[in-house]
Amino acid sequence: MERVQIEAKVRQVIMDEAGEKAKDLTLQTSLRKDMAIDSYSALQILFELEEAFSITIPDDAIKQAETPKDIVDYLEIRLKDTGTSARASAGGSA
Repeated sequence: MERVQIEAKVRQVIMDEAGEKAKDLTLQTSLRKDMAIDSYSALQILFELEEAFSITIPDDAIKQAETPKDIVDYLEIRLKDTGTSARASAGGSA
């Protein structure tokens, strides 16, 4: 999955959770300071992202994320690792 697709989905999930507070959302927006994302909202975002990307995300990954960029960076790495693992195991079984 391309980074731009990951960014779009992360923005959409955050905007859906944060509502009106997300109207000026950028990749550098502070989730806690600017968006007032609390732990409940962070978990909701986590669940939505897990569903959207079909992966399991540790709670700590979202808790440590300060900005949407942090989430995108994490997901980009995770999705590349997942894709590499899937290709390696598919290639290894041939």
